[in-house]
Amino acid sequence: MQTHSGPGSTGGKTLYRPPGSKVTSEELLREVEEYFAVGARVAPGATVLDVGSNIGAFSLRVSERCAGDVRLLCFEPSPTTVAALRSNFATHPTLRPTRHSIHHVGLTSKENAQQELSFYDFRRFPTNSTFDLSGKRREFEIFFEDRGRRAGALFHRSLPACGRLLERLISWAPKGQLGWWTLCQVMGLAEHKVRCVTLDEVIRSERLTHIDLLKIDVEGSELEVLRGLGTDAFGLVRQIVLETHNRDGRQLVIEELLRRHGLTDMRVAVQRAVDNGLESVILLAARPTGAPRR
Repeated sequence: MQTHSGPGSTGGKTLYRPPGSKVTSEELLREVEEYFAVGARVAPGATVLDVGSNIGAFSLRVSERCAGDVRLLCFEPSPTTVAALRSNFATHPTLRPTRHSIHHVGLTSKENAQQELSFYDFRRFPTNSTFDLSGKRREFEIFFEDRGRRAGALFHRSLPACGRLLERLISWAPKGQLGWWTLCQVMGLAEHKVRCVTLDEVIRSERLTHIDLLKIDVEGSELEVLRGLGTDAFGLVRQIVLETHNRDGRQLVIEELLRRHGLTDMRVAVQRAVDNGLESVILLAARPTGAPRR
């Protein structure tokens, strides 16, 4: 769970956010810096895919590093967030000069392609929006369990019984039908049907010959996105950087998949910009230096 409408500032410039969003532009920009801190690199002339673009904070930082000389393909399934994303590319002086296309679709595996899937849009905290509602619900529970432990620890020595009671109360807040319903109201949950395609389809339709950086931040669906890449398409990708976790062994599955396709130089860093108890990581996988571009 990330606790972050109108415009927010980026060095005096404006990034528009969806109406009602409590997530500030500054928080988003701090988050995306972690992708570069782990080692993701771009240079002028690059082709970059921003999967889970949100309002364009990552694309903004890419454009700054490339002095506007970059081809950006952005993917965002939320209708309100994609409207803010389009506004930012139309008005922000750093984003406007880029060669860009904005795709209001979800990216998925070959098995789910060309379907309309349910997208769960948390309008007040859109960085939590997801196709994987059950996974997100478990993340909310982990968040409250973590906050419960922290609150209980404050009374560990002086009033241990009160500390245990407080921990239980906070931990159980999002559980059960009433707790979940209340949390959804607070978060502003709305369900949308969104058309989903694979990265293979995008690469063909956009006639991409190389991808210098593929960034993925899709709140639990990162493996689905990667499974939408065939062997030939994987060969076009020089670097992948994504947010994930290993609570269900997912990180290990992703690492094995990336190694199998030649992205063997890996770095992993614990995500620190968001303090939510979820043990999320930023994973970078790149082809070895000097590896030929396919």
